[in-house]
Formats: sequence, structure tokens, C-alpha cells
Amino acid sequence: MMDRPIYESPWLNWFFRIAGAIPVDSDRRDPGGVRRALDEVSRALCHDEVVMIFPEGRLTPDGEVHAFRRGLELVLARNPVPVVPAALGGLWGSWTSNCGGKALTKWPRRVRARVILAFGEPVNAREATRGLLETRVRALKQRADEELARRRGGLI
Repeated sequence: MMDRPIYESPWLNWFFRIAGAIPVDSDRRDPGGVRRALDEVSRALCHDEVVMIFPEGRLTPDGEVHAFRRGLELVLARNPVPVVPAALGGLWGSWTSNCGGKALTKWPRRVRARVILAFGEPVNAREATRGLLETRVRALKQRADEELARRRGGLI
């Protein structure tokens, strides 16, 4: 599940379609858009597919984890499935981040970047509150950033 403007990026839309990304737009921009996206998520989960959600609902403006929005709760209300918290480390500063200008609008400074995708323990849907998951993702992001710094031999 991802923000429609990012999904429609002329550089990466082909990849998002192949990956099966589900674009979502706010109801202000597209009345009924959230409902349609939730219907697609429900279909995927009913077919035992993994659905990855970016619960902040936007790219970070500063590389930090920000408050989670209600999308995850809407998904779990329809489909009470276990949630596996995850965090990405190492993307801040890449051309896909908002560092130094709007994401996807600047030339890449590097071809490859060290990135860590850290996973936490699954959380039962009944216990998966927005606050609990946000806390766990923040901890995973901190550990990912520390591991990247360790691998680089210094501080972030």
C-alpha cells in the first residue's frame, strides 16, 4: 500500500505495478479511494499474500519515524491478521528520500546504498495498536541506523 503520487512516479511506476503495489489517495483527493484500496488489501490478504503498509502515510521529511496514521487500524478492522513490524534504515539521503529536495526529482548521488530492512516479532491483531507498533518500528529503525553506523565504522 503506498501513496498514489509516489506510485505514479514516471521513473518507478513500472516497478510498483510489477511488485503489486496498491496505490491509495486521501478521500479529499479521491472520494472512495481509501475504500477501494482497502478492498484490494482485503482481497490480497484473503489470498494469503503479504501486504506491506507504510503507516506514516508519506515519505519522511527528515529521515525520522513520524506519527502513524489510521490506515493500519482500518486494515486490521477488516482483516484481523498478525502484523510484523519492519523498519528501513539507510535510505535517507538517497534520491528516493526528501533529503535535499523532493524525492524522485534529483539525480542519484550514488548507484548503490547500504540499506537495512529490520523485522520485529509478529504482533497479534488484537494487540496491534497504532502506539505499540509505532514504538516497535522506532526501536527497529534505531537498531538499523546503529548497525549501519557500525558497518561504516562511525557515528551517523
